[in-house]
Amino acid sequence: MFLKYTKSIFITAILLVAGYSSYGQVIGAGTYLMGDLVNIAIDNPTGKEGTIDGAGFHYRGGAPGTRCGFVSDPSETGWDPLLFNGDYFTPGGPENGWGCQINGTDYANNAGINQILADPSNLISHSLVGDCITVEWQGIVDGVVINIKYHLTMRDLFYTTEITMTNTTDEDLTDVYYYRNVDPDNNQPLTGSFTTTNTIVSQPTGGCQKSLVSAEQALPHPSYVGFGALGDKFRVCMGGFTNRDSDDLWNAVAPTFEGTEGAVRTEDRAISIIHKDDIPAGESINFTFAVVLSGDAVEGAFATLYYIDYESAGGIGGGVINQCNPELDSVTSCAGNPVILTVDGPNAGDYEWTWSSDPEDDDLVLDGPTVEVSPEETTTYTVFGDPISDCLTETITKSIMVIYSEGPQLEITDPGPFCEDFELDLLEWMDLNDTEDAVWNFFSERPDSSTQVEPLYEDDFMGPDDEVWLMIGDTANGCYSTMRVIIDFGGLGAAGDDNTIDLCGEDGVTIDLHDLISEGANPLGRFREVTASGQFTAGTGV
Repeated sequence: MFLKYTKSIFITAILLVAGYSSYGQVIGAGTYLMGDLVNIAIDNPTGKEGTIDGAGFHYRGGAPGTRCGFVSDPSETGWDPLLFNGDYFTPGGPENGWGCQINGTDYANNAGINQILADPSNLISHSLVGDCITVEWQGIVDGVVINIKYHLTMRDLFYTTEITMTNTTDEDLTDVYYYRNVDPDNNQPLTGSFTTTNTIVSQPTGGCQKSLVSAEQALPHPSYVGFGALGDKFRVCMGGFTNRDSDDLWNAVAPTFEGTEGAVRTEDRAISIIHKDDIPAGESINFTFAVVLSGDAVEGAFATLYYIDYESAGGIGGGVINQCNPELDSVTSCAGNPVILTVDGPNAGDYEWTWSSDPEDDDLVLDGPTVEVSPEETTTYTVFGDPISDCLTETITKSIMVIYSEGPQLEITDPGPFCEDFELDLLEWMDLNDTEDAVWNFFSERPDSSTQVEPLYEDDFMGPDDEVWLMIGDTANGCYSTMRVIIDFGGLGAAGDDNTIDLCGEDGVTIDLHDLISEGANPLGRFREVTASGQFTAGTGV
């Protein structure tokens, strides 16, 4: 179904500090991401933040039926009930959820609405890898599969939400919207006030591709929540409450909605972030959003969405967006063969990229998003992205380790000339590096990957018109060595300097041996027949 995979970025982040003791679990109708300083509750039927209390969630309580969604303890108070922030999403009669528009029809999973049904073949799940918790939910509506992954790293100051929308229909879809809408309540359980100061901080323009809308309260202590994005497929707006019309949100239709950069409203109203894109038949789009407790956290969330992609001579390619549990990625350089490294992510052109290496690589090209490296020892390469946009200030830093490996080194023993077809079982060859667990095969064309399995050369014999390649591959790291099998099928050698030639001939065929004299041979030399045939003329060499 996935013919193509494109990525864009959608960020809703929440800034926090440090601590420890995180876990995630599924309990009844709720699934929980329990960070050191962040608690997030996901509703199983609808895939949105906001569900029943459980799993030790730091719940503030409230009116009967009030749900828990998102709280934080940025000052590391040990979850002091008077000092931690939230619930941001669910006090009172909450407005909190997400929706989409497909073929002009809006669908919502929000307070009291569940129009996008969960996929029964992909039930909600959670996983804990290292210090990163991921909760995954999937739904289907109008021929579009919507996969949502919530990522929370224990010690990060934000969490991210990754969306993949797949068009399973036979028709191209244009102007597909996805929105996240919430009435932020910040510290309402402490103050009784539902009012926040909402600000359109930034909208994407030619010189700045950042979107950011925030909601703040000053009492009883400063509290901030923001939705942000990077790229021209996003907009933010504020206003309204039970917002269900995606294109009205995108266009910030007045008077209900406000999308003008710098606009401020102090009110009990919603803030929203919207993504708009086309999805061709059978293809997918991917974008990620995060939720922040500080405007400064937005760029930290952006940085997690960049990664180093790579392509090696061993046919190994890849790279991972380390939104969750960032680790040092690695790739193998086979016997010094080049590895192409490219830093990728949303709006990579908004940064100037420079590279460094440890140990120092004298051949490293320092500037640009892409470099080609051939280290002679294991080397760590680091790329730095300095923003050129006026609305971005922080440098992005990513590293990758290129592991040097000698890999297999193939050597074939020349079997000499043959007048008949050559039996490949008689070919003598060896791996000079004696690679463990190596695999080998004969191919009918030159292989370009250690994992290649076709087109195999299926015959046991080869003749003068056959193309045969031998490849030996290292199953551990993807390195490989290949050579074409060359057989002298009668007269493909050269004479001179006392060389001897074995020739295969047929009745009536004339051979001029002068055509076989090697370059640099003694011009006064002559051919001599070892076994008399009565058909060779020494004077002419015919």
